[in-house]
Amino acid sequence: MSLDGCDTLIATPGDTTSGNTIFAKNSDRPPTETQPLVKHDRKTHGPNTINKLEFLSVPETEVSYKHVGSRPYWCWGYEHGFNEHQVVIGNEALQSRLRPEKPTLTGMDLVRIGLERGSNARQALDAMTSVIENFGQGKFDHPDGYRTYDNGFIIADPNEAYVLETAGHEWAARKVQKSQGISNTYSISNNWDLISENALRLANKSACDNGNDRLDFRDFFKEDTKFSYSADQRELRSCSLLDYHSGKINIAKMISILSDHSGQEFESKNKIEAIESGYGICMHSDSVSKGSNTAASLIAELCSNETRLPIYWTSMYSPCTGIFFPTFIEGMFNKSLSFGDKKSSQDSAWWIFYYLNQSLKTDDNETIVQLREKFDILQCEFFSTAYGLAEESYNLIKKNRHKDAEENLTHYMDTNFKRVIDIARSFIKTDVYSQNSVNSKFSLG
Repeated sequence: MSLDGCDTLIATPGDTTSGNTIFAKNSDRPPTETQPLVKHDRKTHGPNTINKLEFLSVPETEVSYKHVGSRPYWCWGYEHGFNEHQVVIGNEALQSRLRPEKPTLTGMDLVRIGLERGSNARQALDAMTSVIENFGQGKFDHPDGYRTYDNGFIIADPNEAYVLETAGHEWAARKVQKSQGISNTYSISNNWDLISENALRLANKSACDNGNDRLDFRDFFKEDTKFSYSADQRELRSCSLLDYHSGKINIAKMISILSDHSGQEFESKNKIEAIESGYGICMHSDSVSKGSNTAASLIAELCSNETRLPIYWTSMYSPCTGIFFPTFIEGMFNKSLSFGDKKSSQDSAWWIFYYLNQSLKTDDNETIVQLREKFDILQCEFFSTAYGLAEESYNLIKKNRHKDAEENLTHYMDTNFKRVIDIARSFIKTDVYSQNSVNSKFSLG
């Protein structure tokens, strides 16, 4: 089954083995839409500076924080990302009944704004909701045919997290109290902690008209689409998996959730209703021009006790056949990770993993088993080495030995990257390189 959609999850400290928050996101996009991993250093901006986003411009902030984002090649913003303050954000497409009159903000714009302007989750939330109220977003006609929509988000730092849902200029947010997943469906309903002033006025009117105490954000703004049922099922699936693994969630468990293809039966602790098969978290497209495929993934293991650097585990294309790199914002990335355009290229890490998946489609299961064996050995090695390096580098930075930390982290990431790419290339069929023609328009997601 191949339907448009993304899934974002958060495991709260009480449910993780480390006692730290773990954030995860699968970005599901058109199958040949490149999504390189880009890094921007901290910048200061003069007064009256204007920041040009995808379809409009907004006033720039005084400081934009160092951050990393997974960026569909053609746009300004990101599907997900993290910044120097351990703020991590991922977005979900939502369909509201509102229609802006002109092009406006995209969800990917908002992810980047939150990362650039948020030193914690609440500050990122405030930055995002401020521009939402001023400029709005939603589904509008665009001359280039891009698909547009409203958005939902999980915004997290080591100490707290929020679910944010939007409709035009309006928004509602709920502080995360327990592990949960979100998908392409409104979920806050009337259980919000924060809400836009105009939506609050609507809430007061709704209470008078219907005898309710609070506005149901989902019922009031949601537009039913052919994807609504799929999104509800995937959200139910991710919440059930988090519930099932409660108290035992680590990076390996979160990778297995992002690689989930459903169909596996289990009994949730809370006996959540049965989930239909075919609504898994890992998305695959049968076509190079239609449907959605998981294009990139992020798992962020944050650190609240200041004993190590946070570790961001990043993956390109399908997580079930890929591998998650331990990534550190304090080091430099291999250029191949940040390179990728409309034209396919053997010099782009993203395209290499695309080629790998195309090769595996025509191979027997034995080939996939062989690949998984090699990647799993390397993945376990990453698990065993990343945390010691994160502690060592944190201590170097505390001693103001920033250059030494950067060099160590850069060497570690580059060595890992080259080993992974060598394995990936060894499983790619040579004829696959000549089978890529990417000329279609892409949709926002």
